[in-house]
Amino acid sequence: MKKKITPEIAQLLKQYNQGIRIDLGCGGNKQPGFIGIDLRKLPGVDIVQNLEEFPWPLPDNCATLVMASHLVEHINPHGGIFLRFMDEVWRILKPDGQFMMALP
Repeated sequence: MKKKITPEIAQLLKQYNQGIRIDLGCGGNKQPGFIGIDLRKLPGVDIVQNLEEFPWPLPDNCATLVMASHLVEHINPHGGIFLRFMDEVWRILKPDGQFMMALP
């Protein structure tokens, strides 16, 4: 089941020719030059999304870099949620894209 890409998200994607950089779980501290995704609508959050609900509202192969700082340790490891999270990161990354994680 594919999630529909909203016009707002489509507009964000148009701003970047070579691919986007995504800050997953950015909170109120989104990195400059990144599209911020978080569960809560805070300043700097571009896409409000529960990252444990799939699919995310992003097209395949759209990101050159996905960053998750102090987020991955909060993803539910049970019932395949963590594996589905990693599958979504894989799905949205361009070939040769990078996934960076910072964990405690």
